[in-house]
Amino acid sequence: MSRDFMRRLSLLAVLVALPLAAQRIDGLPHAAAVAELAPATLGELARAAVMPAGGEHDEKTRPAPAPRRTRANAVAAELVPAPEADISAPPARGFRASFDSPALSPAAGYVTPPDASGAVGPRHVVGAFNNSLMVQDRSGAQLALVTMPQFWHDPAFPDTTLYDPRVLYDAANDRWALTMLTDTNGRAGVLLFAVSASGDPSGAWRRFRVSGSTNPDVQIDFTRMAMTADQIAITANEYIGDAPSGADVFTIAKSAAYGSGTVTVAKTYAPALFDLTPVASADATLRILTQDYLDVVYYELAAGRLAAETTYSAPMIWGAGPWGCPELGKSNLIQCGDSTLQYALFRDGTLWVVQSANNYGRGEIVIWKISAAGAKAFEIHELHRDYGYPSLAVNRYGEALIGFSSCDASIYPSAAYRYIDSRGNVSAPAAAKDGEEYYTFYRYGDYSTTVVDPLDDTSFWTLQSYAGPSQLMHSWSTWWSYVQVQPPQRVRAIRH
Repeated sequence: MSRDFMRRLSLLAVLVALPLAAQRIDGLPHAAAVAELAPATLGELARAAVMPAGGEHDEKTRPAPAPRRTRANAVAAELVPAPEADISAPPARGFRASFDSPALSPAAGYVTPPDASGAVGPRHVVGAFNNSLMVQDRSGAQLALVTMPQFWHDPAFPDTTLYDPRVLYDAANDRWALTMLTDTNGRAGVLLFAVSASGDPSGAWRRFRVSGSTNPDVQIDFTRMAMTADQIAITANEYIGDAPSGADVFTIAKSAAYGSGTVTVAKTYAPALFDLTPVASADATLRILTQDYLDVVYYELAAGRLAAETTYSAPMIWGAGPWGCPELGKSNLIQCGDSTLQYALFRDGTLWVVQSANNYGRGEIVIWKISAAGAKAFEIHELHRDYGYPSLAVNRYGEALIGFSSCDASIYPSAAYRYIDSRGNVSAPAAAKDGEEYYTFYRYGDYSTTVVDPLDDTSFWTLQSYAGPSQLMHSWSTWWSYVQVQPPQRVRAIRH
């Protein structure tokens, strides 16, 4: 038997031993058109005289959920309340990252919402936002700051609207990867992609422009990015006007991206899908998830095609579409997101998925755990408080941290987190950063970030939005929290 066959066989055994659909739902993969920009350091880019671009587009219309379908290969997942044991969340310390500053915005506009993406290395903390890229040390001292139009600037290309940044740190190779989207008046969508030349994110970067489609009417929206052992995967949705027209998976070999030669970006287009979520993993398998109504659908990307479909279904009935969250000091509601998958990772035989959920107007979080033992979905919520934009990380002990936005009529929009111990118990909510003023805009964001500290693979960092001081343009700020946890206690055998 071939090594590839054995790898795929063992993967499916790790998940659930069920018959898999043999259908292949997308066209043949192809190499996307790639243009490399001139290499530059952050210091050089910061000197570019570039006026910051305007704010992100209004949120695109999401497809209306179809009625739940019954699939022959569906795995019935148990939906249970999160086991809230008498454990407290570890204390956090932190510092502010980027914020809605006139110095980082156009003279007659704004850049909002933040879209808080971040990554942590052994010496640096990097935040990527719609308005800026900020490099700090692990104590919060600012080392470098550029606007996003400065970072992506090249004289050969006009400056356009920029949105949906994602940044990752590759601990195995000591490199940083950054992606973002751009278009021209809602058309001619382009994927932007960059990798650092070393472990210093304030140093040189290789930067690329990747054509989103051969159709000039296509705009791409809402990035997600994940790494496997040998690939970087980026997903995005395609639109023509305001109508969804499919989803893309872009893959880049790490060996090419981190080298000095030509970089090829493979694109797989799935016209029947939307909101694809790549799964982070330490192996070479590229897993892709999507959401069908409220089910989680699992695929693998092999030879540029999505195949091996398995559906995980839980008895969830929620409202559709974005919902509004109340806040102190304002009668209007701010946007808390949609019922959608946010992040997924595969670690030690378990597929972890974090999903934001709309429970008839109340924001909740669902954590999926899928393994050979079965599939479970845990509801995490508070009775009179809304949760939005959750992110998740899991350490080497099987402990997890969930970072999220927290809102109700008695507080300003705040940053919070909850801790899951190795036995699956969930802590009470803990404040990462209390809001300081009401938020003056409707759109509050698309996502947040939570990662494991690469120095010990035990502690966590989470990057969240909160409502900052009122003198800012729309009052958004972002906050890094470091949450140090202790290894689970071992039970010693007693000898008689």
